[in-house]
Amino acid sequence: MKILVLGGSGTIGSAVAWDLAHDPEVTAIGLVGRRRDALARVRDWIRSDAVTIHAAGIDDRDAVVELMAGYDAGALALPDRRRSYAAVEMAIEAGLPVVDMLEEYHRTPDAYEVEGLAVPEGMELDDYGEWLHERAV
Repeated sequence: MKILVLGGSGTIGSAVAWDLAHDPEVTAIGLVGRRRDALARVRDWIRSDAVTIHAAGIDDRDAVVELMAGYDAGALALPDRRRSYAAVEMAIEAGLPVVDMLEEYHRTPDAYEVEGLAVPEGMELDDYGEWLHERAV
């Protein structure tokens, strides 16, 4: 199985990647983050030939969707709701099942914790998570 870890240079993302590197069913681990040097430090710490680094920010939609299309599943370890929801949208587009390790994504977004969440124009916050779910199904 090939797993993509978005936020792969952070504390949680690097721990997820380390665990995945020790799972015999995982054949490839892609680490995604904005800083190549930070991703390289994680790769070097893990010491596994299965790890590949991908320097891309979540704002580079086309690059991230293309990366996602090459993996079987993904783990999100992104620092805020704006990035997590953007990644969920991209994963749906790419057909990539993902799990949010930091619990930033909620099927019903919390109105008091939007952190710059970009809800599609003409849509209410309460409808956004359900809309994503329906697209994924």
